[in-house]
Formats: sequence, structure tokens, C-alpha cells
Amino acid sequence: MFARYGVPIVALALLPVHIGAGFAQGSGVDKFNGQWQWKVASGAGPCNLAIGDPVTIESGKISGQIQHGSDTGLGYMSGTIDADGTIRTFAQGSHVFVKVTGKAEGKNAEGVADVAGDANCQITWKAWKLD
Repeated sequence: MFARYGVPIVALALLPVHIGAGFAQGSGVDKFNGQWQWKVASGAGPCNLAIGDPVTIESGKISGQIQHGSDTGLGYMSGTIDADGTIRTFAQGSHVFVKVTGKAEGKNAEGVADVAGDANCQITWKAWKLD
């Protein structure tokens, strides 16, 4: 075994792997992993968002589909959730762009969605984690 500055080189090669694994496990976002269903709580004007399948949260990443009004085309939603529950996502369909923000605590979440494009409005939403 070779040594440099009194530290075996083999130990230096393993050190970054150990640090990387510890960081990923300690991130705290995994508590939100799973399927989340959400609904529009309130809104005004032409704001008519709907969601079919539950939204998926996995390792801090949010993904799912969103539908606006009677438009048959679905938009794809993607974004992030932080360890403290802060939600930031975006969705884009053929005629609208939606910025969704909010906060999750435990198995519940709520926030706002700002819609721009064919409809310009804001809604509030609520979500819950499915078991």
C-alpha cells in the first residue's frame, strides 16, 4: 500500500463515496415520496384547472399531468419540493403556462397556481398524500 502524508491512498479514494452517500440520505425530502392527489380549492374567472392521475414526488422531484378547462390536451408538470416542504413547479399545455407554488406539511399541502396564456387567473389548491 502506498502512503502520502501518512494517509493510505486507498482511504483517500473511498472518502468521497462515503461523503456523497451521507449527503443524499440526509437531505430530508424523502418523507414526501409517494403519490399526491390535489384539487382546486378556489379560483375566479376562466381558471379551470383539473388533474387526473395523482402527482408523483420522488427524491425531491415532482411530476405529473395537469389539464386546463375542457382542453383535451394535458400539460406536463415538473418541479421540486425542498426538505422544509416548499413546492415550486411549472406546467405548460398547448395554450397555458402554470406556475404552482405551495407548502407541504406531513401528508397535506396547499398553495396557489398562477395561470397565464389563454386564461390569466390564480387559484388556490389543496393536496394530500395517498397511502
